[in-house]
Amino acid sequence: MIEKISINNLYDLLNEIRKRPNMYLGSKSLTSLRQFVEGYTLRNQIEGTEDASEKEFAKFDEFVRDYYCCSYMTGSSAGWCNNILATHYGREEDAFDDFFKLLDLFREGYTAVNTKKVIYHLLHKWIIDKAGILSPISNDGQIIQFLDGLPLRLMNVESTWDFENMLYDIRELAKMNQGFANIVNEIIGNDYKIELED
Repeated sequence: MIEKISINNLYDLLNEIRKRPNMYLGSKSLTSLRQFVEGYTLRNQIEGTEDASEKEFAKFDEFVRDYYCCSYMTGSSAGWCNNILATHYGREEDAFDDFFKLLDLFREGYTAVNTKKVIYHLLHKWIIDKAGILSPISNDGQIIQFLDGLPLRLMNVESTWDFENMLYDIRELAKMNQGFANIVNEIIGNDYKIELED
């Protein structure tokens, strides 16, 4: 008996493609998936079909850019497909699998923070307004030592995980110092507000 497939929106379609990529795309290819999605969107535009999930999915570009810490100069125009492919050095099948992991996070409401942006903003503040930052953290040698060593750590970055480790260190230091927490929270935003540890 043939299974009845119900596709009511873009997410339903993507879920079917996830289960049977070869049937829909010919292979597990992220580029083919993007083309398929673009075809689906174009069909809806021509027919005047409303699909609320398409509006939500339009935010996926920014989510991927922030998740992978893509440059705001190049990542913003590259689109989700190119950014995911670049992360996997053009390996279509790996990028295809990663797309669905990211899509799950996106739909669950996970908010990606652009780690590079946070670190560079903090470093910029440290260089331009050292006195302003020193005022609330003047008694915390550990934070001052971290900020002084940040340029060297940035020079030795080899992967995205190096940025993630730096952000982790920033969060841990901020949990112990209200002044520093205020500075970091101002950069990161309310979605990632850091609370002091008791």
